[in-house]
Amino acid sequence: MENKKIVIRINRSQDREKARSSRSESRQITQWNIKRIVLALVILLSCIVIPFCYLDKGLENAADDKAGIVEHKPEKEKPVTEKQQPESLIEKKLPEKALIESVAEKPSGITTDDINKPVLDNTEKPADSHPQKIPEAKVERVVTHHKVPRALLARGVSNNEPFGKITRAVTVNSDKATGIFYFTEIKNFKGATFYHQWLHDDRLVYKRPIKVLGNRWRASTSKLFNNANTGQWTVRLADKAGRVYNRLDFKVIAE
Repeated sequence: MENKKIVIRINRSQDREKARSSRSESRQITQWNIKRIVLALVILLSCIVIPFCYLDKGLENAADDKAGIVEHKPEKEKPVTEKQQPESLIEKKLPEKALIESVAEKPSGITTDDINKPVLDNTEKPADSHPQKIPEAKVERVVTHHKVPRALLARGVSNNEPFGKITRAVTVNSDKATGIFYFTEIKNFKGATFYHQWLHDDRLVYKRPIKVLGNRWRASTSKLFNNANTGQWTVRLADKAGRVYNRLDFKVIAE
């Protein structure tokens, strides 16, 4: 009998491929499971932590609200009572009829003559404490000339210069006479002759000649005044022809 040989061939390459494919599948399944587990854990933690945080904040806010709330109890309204006023300050209201009757009735002891008789005010009115002030008379410069740069009334003259310029009315008394000076400065009239003239109420009472000996010549005249010399006065500077180069008007009054 012939020996029969049985040959069994095993395809190992297919087994290896199957093993590799199974290993790769198992590895892929394992990786996907880990990711899912991690994702599930994250979702679970977020679901637990987030509500807890909101709940904690809500409790804190509630506690703060309770702490900030102050209970205000409404005060009891007190009944408004009118203050009692003394009888002297309370007006007693009379009925209209009684009021009309009391007005219609004439009080006893009063007659029509007394009612119609005018009441005279005999009280003396106080004198006006601020009397009207009379304007003070001033020295008026009536006539001027460009060659007479200075002309004035003064209390005195020293070293050919005036002092104590008079600008208002001159006051005099009976005890002592008051002296007044008329000062003039003349320019560019060398060799000419002028006159200082004093007039009382437009009447010449004093006249003095002045000879100009230089281009700038200063001259002055004076007069004493007392109670007998009150009134309107005028002093003036005139030449021989009567031409007036300066004129000042002033008043003399008694105290």
